[in-house]
Amino acid sequence: MKFSSLYVTADDMDRAVQFYKKLFKKEPLIYNDRFSSFDLDGFNFNIFAPTTDNEKRVVGNNVVPVFHTNDLSAEKDRILALNCSILFEQQADGYDLFQFHDSEGNILEIYTEIN
Repeated sequence: MKFSSLYVTADDMDRAVQFYKKLFKKEPLIYNDRFSSFDLDGFNFNIFAPTTDNEKRVVGNNVVPVFHTNDLSAEKDRILALNCSILFEQQADGYDLFQFHDSEGNILEIYTEIN
């Protein structure tokens, strides 16, 4: 078995896609009012709008995607430039990390190894 993708939910697909285009610095592979997808080096990061299927789901804070970087300071500056607030920063178990909200209220995390 291989982990190949995940999705976060969104109330506003256009707003979410615009946010993730800036975060990932790329265009989505799929973009419509129900489902959008970004290819992150063979891993699919997807966005689903449950209201298009009349589904009731909690939007925001239902999964925590975690991303690795070699330059946490640069990523933090980039995230702040997207008008995101940092929820918390932490050093633990050999990692330096921070968490923030995306445009839909989902929590995201970025980390780097501490040398």
